[in-house]
Amino acid sequence: MKNLVRTVPLLVAATLAVGALAACSSGSSSSASASASASGKASASASASASASSSDSATPVPSNTGKPVAGADLTALLADRTFSGTYEGAPYSEYYSGDGTLRGKDGSGATSGTWKVQGDTVCFTYTSDATPETGCYTANVDGTTVYWFKDGKYNDTTTYVVGNPNNY
Repeated sequence: MKNLVRTVPLLVAATLAVGALAACSSGSSSSASASASASGKASASASASASASSSDSATPVPSNTGKPVAGADLTALLADRTFSGTYEGAPYSEYYSGDGTLRGKDGSGATSGTWKVQGDTVCFTYTSDATPETGCYTANVDGTTVYWFKDGKYNDTTTYVVGNPNNY
C-alpha cells in the first residue's frame, strides 16, 4: 500500500472492563488467540507484537499490548464512540457512528469516511483525503487502552469516550 494510507491511532479514555466489552458485543467473547488480518496472514500474538517494531511509525512498542479483540467485539468497541489521539504529531478526534461512517477533525481540518469490520480487522477509508485509500487494523485491549496493529506490527495507541460529545 502507498504511504498515504492513514494511521488510525485510538486511545481508550473511558473505563472498559473486559466483561463490559463482551457484554457490548451481544454475548460474543473476545478471542485470546491471534487475530487474522484482512490479507489472510495471521497477526502476531500480543507478546510477539510487543517485541515487533513498526516500519510505519516511530512510536515505541509498549511492553504490554493487551489481548486481541475479535471481529464482533470490534464493532461493539467502535460503534457510537469518539476516538482521540495523535496523527503525524497533530491531535485528532473522530466519531465512529454505528452506521459505519466516521467524522472528525485532525491537523488538516475536517475528516470523513467509513469504517467496516472484516473478520478480525477493522478497515478505515478516508473519503475526505485527496486520494482515498483504505487501511486495515487489528486491535488489542488492556483495561482502558486499545493498541492498534497493521500487518501484524504495532502501530499506535488511542482513547475513546462514548457518544459524540463534539457533535461531528
